[in-house]
Amino acid sequence: LGFYPVCPGSDSYAIGSPLFQKAVIHLENGSDVVINAPSNSPSAPYISRKTLNGSAIQGNFMKYDDLKSGAVVDFEMSDTPSCNQ
Repeated sequence: LGFYPVCPGSDSYAIGSPLFQKAVIHLENGSDVVINAPSNSPSAPYISRKTLNGSAIQGNFMKYDDLKSGAVVDFEMSDTPSCNQ
């Protein structure tokens, strides 16, 4: 999906490269978490930019509070690694 729990019981999710171009998680509260990576492919496995609800994500973590009410996470993928992701 592009993120995973850092530690069971923690509210932090580490961000990594998604394996899909799009995924939707339907939350119990009726909201959705939508993960978009339309340019994702075997030849573009690196994240060049990531946003949460349209705002740039700084660093390599998200919090549960960022996602629990529904969210849109967008990944721009590249064929070269970026230190500015």
